[in-house]
This record gives sequence, structure tokens and C-alpha cells, in this order.
Amino acid sequence: MNRNPERSASLQKYLALHFQQTRIRDAIQRRYFSPSPDSRNSSVSPLSSSPSTPPHSTFYTHAIPTIPEEVEDQDETDDSEEEDQKLYDINRQIKYTLTDLLNCDSTRTDPKFRAWVQSRLMDAEMELRRQRKRRVSDDRGSQEMVESIANSMEI
Repeated sequence: MNRNPERSASLQKYLALHFQQTRIRDAIQRRYFSPSPDSRNSSVSPLSSSPSTPPHSTFYTHAIPTIPEEVEDQDETDDSEEEDQKLYDINRQIKYTLTDLLNCDSTRTDPKFRAWVQSRLMDAEMELRRQRKRRVSDDRGSQEMVESIANSMEI
């Protein structure tokens, strides 16, 4: 089918990277958009009075976070940063792989395939740009928080 081994190898590498990218994106989305079973139960705790209190008068209040939960939050933040870095690295590899694919002689002579590769390359470059912007804005937000805390301590 495809007589160019360089093009085949680059395309296979791209497909493997795309699979990894999809897996990491799905994991990130699950972490951000689906609450864990523990989070639903830990945010409220029932407070009931004596046995004479009717069941409908039980009320809920917000639970006070404990040190272990704070440590778990830090671990989740570290995992999040690690996954974000993996995704960034994979997107860079995709960009390099697609650039190599675009420079193959067989890709240059196939207008439809060349257009497909160019489109994927543009998508990869846009994704890298979004990730860089997100990193910069996260860094600025962290810096502003540190400055705010420092200013409040000077009072």
C-alpha cells in the first residue's frame, strides 16, 4: 500500500502519540469534571441530636478539612502538574513528528495527505500555544497570591 518506509514510520509514531494524548486528556477531564465519591461525602457531615429528635430535623454542615485531606490535595496538584507536563511533552513530540512527516517526499507529492498533515500540525501548534498561555496565567495567579499573602502579613 504505502511504499515509503519513512512516511509509514512517522505516521505510526504520530498515531501512537495521538493515542497517548487522548488517554491523558481523558484522565485530566475525569479528574476535573467528575467528582470523586469521597468529595461528595466529605463536604457535608450529618449532625443529629438525641434519639428523640425526629429524622427530618437532622441538618448538614460543611466538614472542616483535616491535615490528611490537605496532603491529598497537594498530591492531586502534583499529579495534575505531572499530567499537564506529560501532555505538553506529547504535544511537542506530535508537532515534531508531523513536521518530519510533512517533509517526506511522498507527502510533498500527495496534496490531500499533505493538507491533512498540515491541519494536524496547526492543531498541535494551537494546543501548545494554549498550554503555554495557561502556564503563564497560572504562574501569574500564584505570584499574585503570594504577594497578597505577603502584603496581608505586613499589617
